[in-house]
Amino acid sequence: MSPISKASAHQRSGRAGRTQPGKCFRLYTERSFNNDLQPQTYPEIVRSNLANTVLTLKKLGIDDLVHFDFMDPPAPETLMRALEVLNYLGALDEDGNLTKLEYVCSNSIFDICGPKGNSLIISSSFVKLPSSSSAPK
Repeated sequence: MSPISKASAHQRSGRAGRTQPGKCFRLYTERSFNNDLQPQTYPEIVRSNLANTVLTLKKLGIDDLVHFDFMDPPAPETLMRALEVLNYLGALDEDGNLTKLEYVCSNSIFDICGPKGNSLIISSSFVKLPSSSSAPK
């Protein structure tokens, strides 16, 4: 979530009174409008962490992210940082391919992706659960 931009504020105030008499009430001061609000809102892909976007594209089989036709292309540094983070978390290997760990994580019915989910999956391989025949009744 991010604050509204000046451009969005002007657009929203224009909606008041468009079809019938109306007023626009702003819940911030004029000083805040002039000093704190950005002139325009930047696209989500430009201002957000791209790790989930990269992971989704990789799962869809899109490997050439540098030449992918993004509507609003992210900065190359941001894209590289997302790849580095995913490699560090064990979701991508050194070649940028999905790891078996990430494949298991992404096909889980639970939302366990990320460092905590990876830890859960890895730790499960070290724990021996009792078989159903030896479970207490």
